[in-house]
Amino acid sequence: MLFEFLRDHRERIAAKWFDSAVKTYPSDSAGFLAKQKDQFANPVGVTLRTATQRLVGELCGDMNSSVILEAVDDLARIRAVQDYSPSQALALLFDIKRIVRDIASDILSDSKAVDELFEFDSRVDLVILHAFDRFEAKREKMFDIRTREAQRRVQKLTERVVGTDSQDDSV
Repeated sequence: MLFEFLRDHRERIAAKWFDSAVKTYPSDSAGFLAKQKDQFANPVGVTLRTATQRLVGELCGDMNSSVILEAVDDLARIRAVQDYSPSQALALLFDIKRIVRDIASDILSDSKAVDELFEFDSRVDLVILHAFDRFEAKREKMFDIRTREAQRRVQKLTERVVGTDSQDDSV
């Protein structure tokens, strides 16, 4: 009952979820993210829109793990490089529960729909757990890259200093 309703309204749910995700950005960025549909001009906005659409489809459908992990990976990749704490970065995933309750409020008086709502919430929780794992992995990778870059710079600086000292000794 609830899942059928959600499948029928998935585009509306995904649009509201995307709007909610965009609101986590500063207002000047949020407008651009929401309006610019060009993937090359707005990769963050397009990725957010695509990921929320795919996740809604899976949360209301078969829960295909590869589709879910790919969408979660896309979200984690974006949010890990931005200046958010893990909880701030992934809080947008919790919004789907509120959105579904708002959209489905009329049918949630039925006990079968309420039982399915518990199932839906469990699905969302599973997606969120995957998202935290992916976010952490992306954050670790980013820190590794930064560490290697800092080491490379120190090595080049050391080589310059040592090279300069060697030249001074020969004069």
